[in-house]
Amino acid sequence: MATALQKFDEGHKLIVEAEFRNKDLTYETAQSIMLYLESISALDVSYNEIERFPQLLPRTLTALNLAPNSLSSIQIAPGNLKNLVELNLSYNNLDTATGFAAVGGRLQYLDLSHNNIANVDGLEPFVELKVLKMS
Repeated sequence: MATALQKFDEGHKLIVEAEFRNKDLTYETAQSIMLYLESISALDVSYNEIERFPQLLPRTLTALNLAPNSLSSIQIAPGNLKNLVELNLSYNNLDTATGFAAVGGRLQYLDLSHNNIANVDGLEPFVELKVLKMS
């Protein structure tokens, strides 16, 4: 599978940023990728038409781009994304802004634009949120 590995930490031989844009990822492929990217800080899996995404994501993630895909809900294991600062879920099929229990209070940027979300209950824990896009 061809990927664009944008950044490589030479000192620790770890991948810290990866881009899997427009790669026709399946749920199974995405889950396999997560096993090998345990130290990643930025992950871009945009333009893949993903309908569901692995619940177990690396705890080291600070930026996650899931736009645009075909996600109808967000189900992430609690505590998995406690370091996340930026989350892009624009251009999906979301109709509710729930399922964010796994995202910690450090989130500063949340893009939910171009979905079918009617209310935004459940965003109270994001005390550091600076940008919320909902168009």
